[in-house]
Amino acid sequence: MTKRNKTHKPPIKENSKKSGFSDRNIILFIIIACIVLLLFTFDPKHYLGGDNGVYIALAYSILQNGTYVRIDEIGTPVETSIPPGYPIILAILMTVFGKSLIAMKLFSFFSFILGLTICYLLFRKFSIGKSISLALAIFLILNCDFSEYSHWVLTEAGFFAGMMLTIIFFVEWEKSDKWKYFILASVCSVLAFYIRPTGLPLIAAMALAILVKRKWNRIAEYVGIVILMLLPWIIRNAIVGAGFLERYISFVGRKQLNVVTEAATVSDIFQRIAINFQAYFSQHFPASFLPSLKFILIKNPLIGYAIAAILFMALVLGIVTLVRKRHFFIPIFIFFNRIS
Repeated sequence: MTKRNKTHKPPIKENSKKSGFSDRNIILFIIIACIVLLLFTFDPKHYLGGDNGVYIALAYSILQNGTYVRIDEIGTPVETSIPPGYPIILAILMTVFGKSLIAMKLFSFFSFILGLTICYLLFRKFSIGKSISLALAIFLILNCDFSEYSHWVLTEAGFFAGMMLTIIFFVEWEKSDKWKYFILASVCSVLAFYIRPTGLPLIAAMALAILVKRKWNRIAEYVGIVILMLLPWIIRNAIVGAGFLERYISFVGRKQLNVVTEAATVSDIFQRIAINFQAYFSQHFPASFLPSLKFILIKNPLIGYAIAAILFMALVLGIVTLVRKRHFFIPIFIFFNRIS
């Protein structure tokens, strides 16, 4: 009998050729892509819209007088509605780099890179493949709203980074139950509020997500951290005669937003919800994913509704998947962020 020659194939290493690039190489690619994008979109001049002048003026006030007042307005009124986080960051940059507008813009740019990098890592933590995660990251990089905000002296990029840090640390805590990740998520959530007051839904969502998990010790710790970190701002506003949430409540309670008018009735609020729903669903929601179609959506709302319906179904599918995997923080935050 002839013996068959058995050829022993070497064991195939897991994730060798199949995986392609490593996560580290993909992150490096994302960073390089962002830098290239900056070279095409970076504008060293002042942005003429938004509140960048207000933030810079508040930073000057902190540096020159050690106060927090609007030196850009007549009478230099005390500022009580804008938390001091972002102006303090600008004041630090001014101390180190002088009055360089480039340094302030680069802070937004690096915050933008950090947030997008965390987006990719977050996709990977939810067991999304490298190719799809990279495609989603590239989609965000090529979003002209993202690239536009990446070099403005505004709070959007800094808040985006703080929000993504909060989410990824919270997800790490959910998976590992390590206290250090819980503390990092807690601190980042409050810092995100200090950068941009729209961070309040982030704080509320994290508290409710912890409650849903019935982590009673952790919710007590989180409430303590939030109170401790917000106490200086609350006390300061109380001293100057302004309530902590007074401005936000009065803003929501107006009959017309951005206009000082009489208080809104119940019917006014429901009418505003209906108008906002129509505007968000036909324009803002699809335009946030496809900003190049912004003007087309204004003229053709039916196109906006069709795109929004597809995106909404994808969003619902993603939320259902997260809830089935017992990840409640992101769905709760999306809900709070939309109704606030």
